[in-house]
Amino acid sequence: MPEPRRRRRLGRWGLVLLWAAVLLGLSSIPNVGERLPGPLLFPGSDLVAHAVVYGVFGALLAHALGRWWPAFLIASAFGALDEFYQGFVPGRFPSTLDWLVDSVAGGVGAAVALAARRRLGIP
Repeated sequence: MPEPRRRRRLGRWGLVLLWAAVLLGLSSIPNVGERLPGPLLFPGSDLVAHAVVYGVFGALLAHALGRWWPAFLIASAFGALDEFYQGFVPGRFPSTLDWLVDSVAGGVGAAVALAARRRLGIP
């Protein structure tokens, strides 16, 4: 693989790994509900937050992989593992609804990223 292409590929995967670390860091905050006054902004805003961060994750995965299906599967699996992990964090609990939002948002983010790549002519 030519050097510029390798750097580009490593950079894309570096962003994926960095974002995965951010997601795990956010999931590791104990008793997050006690630190916030009521819901974040409005009821259900935590689901919006899940959609945003997993949409970005799906987009980064799709950009690194160049294909939708594997990006969706990885985002969904990571979301499931993240929810499982939250069961071990004090004051946190796993949620099937959160995982479903993570999965759908990861798929949508991946689709948007791939469409943008095609439209912009990014290899």
